[in-house]
Amino acid sequence: MRFNSLKSRVLSWFIIIVFILLSSFSYALYYFLEQSINLRIETSLYNKANKIKQSIDTQNFANDYNSEFLILKDNKIFYKSQKFNLKN
Repeated sequence: MRFNSLKSRVLSWFIIIVFILLSSFSYALYYFLEQSINLRIETSLYNKANKIKQSIDTQNFANDYNSEFLILKDNKIFYKSQKFNLKN
């Protein structure tokens, strides 16, 4: 296709430049939205997994140590049963 007039050449260059600008803008918008959505999904899944883990840990702790006291002394965990006197 040959462009004989100056108007048609300018118009074709304008169309090409606008197409390139719109394409690059849409690609950048897509990329940043994708990153944002992936980050939100990962954060949401991480938070839900932590809640489930804490729930499971709490249930296991309640089942395992229901009749015992948990004592922390000098950053060490000691267990003493309810049946014994805790005044040592």
